[in-house]
This record gives sequence, structure tokens and C-alpha cells, in this order.
Amino acid sequence: MSQPALRQISPSQLEDIRLQMVKFAFLQLKNNELAEDVVQEAFVSAYKYADSFKGESALKT
Repeated sequence: MSQPALRQISPSQLEDIRLQMVKFAFLQLKNNELAEDVVQEAFVSAYKYADSFKGESALKT
């Protein structure tokens, strides 16, 4: 998936993925602020490297 395709994901889809990621991160870290931080960093990294996403897996993986 290219950056333009990544940018076409709706805000509600991104929010759904973000919430799932925060829940998972909280279960692992037991700290809500830290969970929010690591998810934010994951989104920044995913956006930065979107051009290398081949679309062979689900976006949320």
C-alpha cells in the first residue's frame, strides 16, 4: 500500500485500529499513557514507511 492509499483510509477506520492497538498495548504495559505513546509512535512509523508496505498482510498487523 502506498502513502496515497494509506491516506485514503477514513478517519473512522484509523480510529478503530488505534483503539484496538491502545487496548492491546495497555494489556501489555498496564499504563494508559505509555500505551497511548507507543501506539502514536507506531502510527508515525507506519506512515513514514508506508511506501514499503506491500499489502501482503492486513493494515493493522
